[in-house]
Amino acid sequence: MVSYRYLDEWKDVNVLKENNAVANTLLVALENTLLSAETSVTALSNSFADYDFDAHTLGIMKEIVVGSEGRFMGVYFSKPSGETFTYSAELSGVMPNFNAKALQREWFVVPMQGRNVISSPYISSTGETIISVASPVRNQNQHIVGVLSIDVDISADLARTNMEYTITAKDGHVLFVHNQTADWKGQNLYSIRPAFKQATETPLLYQDSQGIYYTVSKQDYNGQYDVFSFTQQEETIANRNTMLMMFVFILLGVGLILAWWCSIL
Repeated sequence: MVSYRYLDEWKDVNVLKENNAVANTLLVALENTLLSAETSVTALSNSFADYDFDAHTLGIMKEIVVGSEGRFMGVYFSKPSGETFTYSAELSGVMPNFNAKALQREWFVVPMQGRNVISSPYISSTGETIISVASPVRNQNQHIVGVLSIDVDISADLARTNMEYTITAKDGHVLFVHNQTADWKGQNLYSIRPAFKQATETPLLYQDSQGIYYTVSKQDYNGQYDVFSFTQQEETIANRNTMLMMFVFILLGVGLILAWWCSIL
C-alpha cells in the first residue's frame, strides 16, 4: 500500500513536470509571437507618414503582404478623418462606405490616442485565425497623422513550438490548434470534449480514442484566451506500471522466501 502510494505520487510529480514544461513553452511562445507582431507593425507604421491613398501606397502594401510569406493577411492605412485604404485578398483600395472614426473602431481610436492595440483573435472569411495589430503613424514632428493596422496570422509561429495545444476564447471557441486537431478550429472545445470543462492549471489525466494517456491543462493568458496544453504521458504511466510490477514481484519473492524459511524451521 505504501509502495503504491509512493508510485502514484511519483507519477503525479512527473506528469506535472512534463505538463508544466509544455504549458510554459506555449505561453512564452504566444507572448513572443504577439510581441513580434506588434514590433513589426510599429516599425512599419511611421514609414506611412508621407503616403497617400494612391497606386504607390497600394504597391507598398502589396509588398508588405507578399513579402511576409503568409504571415500578414491585410494592411489598412487610415487617415485621421477615418477614411481607410487597404490591401488584402478581399479588397484593394479605399474601403467603400466605411469610416473607422465614425464607427469608433478600437483599432483606429486607440492608436489615434498614441497607443498600440492588439485585437482579440478572430477567424477570417478565408479561414485563417488572425489578430489585428494597429499602431499610430507619426510624422517627423511626432504628430499622429494616421493609423496603420495589419492582420497577422500567428499560427505558423505557434506551430514552430512542435507542441500539442489548443487556444480558445473564454467561451471555449477554438482559435488556434496544432495540426493533429486542425478540424477543431472554429468549433467550441467544450462541445467536442465536454470533460475539458474540468481542466485547470493542474493537469487532467485522460485517455484518447486510441487509449493513449495524455494530460491537459488550462492556462489563462492575459484575460483574453485559454491555452490548453496537451502532453502525452504514455512513458510516465508505463514507467509507473513497470515499477509497480517490480514491487509486486519483489513482494512475491520475499513471501516465497519467508514461506520456505518457515517450512524448514
